[in-house]
Amino acid sequence: MIYTFLNTETQKIEEHTMRMSEYDVFKDKNPHLERYHEPGRGPAMGDSVRLGIRRPDTGFQEVLSKIANANYKSNLTDKLSRR
Repeated sequence: MIYTFLNTETQKIEEHTMRMSEYDVFKDKNPHLERYHEPGRGPAMGDSVRLGIRRPDTGFQEVLSKIANANYKSNLTDKLSRR
C-alpha cells in the first residue's frame, strides 16, 4: 500500500510503500512524518454501491433476482419488490 506523508522538518510530501502491518512500526521510527491527504481528496471510505453513489450492475441485479425467486420467503424478495 502507498502512504503519503508530510515531512514536518522539510515541509515536503513523501510517499512510502509498505504493508499495513508495517505502518505502526514505521510511524514510531519516523515521528517527523505526518499522514497527509491531498486537499479535496480524502481517503476512500466505504463501498460506492452501499453508499448509494452508484447502482449495482445489471448482472448482479439478475443474480439477486434469481436468489429472491428461489427463496420467496426471504427479506431479499421484499427489498427487490420495493424498487
